[in-house]
Amino acid sequence: MRTAKQLTLDGTIRPQSIAILSPYNAQGSEINKRLLKEGIRGVTVCTIMKSQGGAAGKEKALLLSPEGW
Repeated sequence: MRTAKQLTLDGTIRPQSIAILSPYNAQGSEINKRLLKEGIRGVTVCTIMKSQGGAAGKEKALLLSPEGW
């Protein structure tokens, strides 16, 4: 989440161009809540399994969330 925040705040990447992949649904929900709390909207947050079906979208910078984060 810190990386996504830094990339969006310094204007390196638009939030819509970022996808954060998490191994668990609950973890993805928590990441999404924290991003919204920080005022970062438009970042795709989904599980690794869902991303394989195209939920993460193409042409996005992918950030993987470790289990313990």
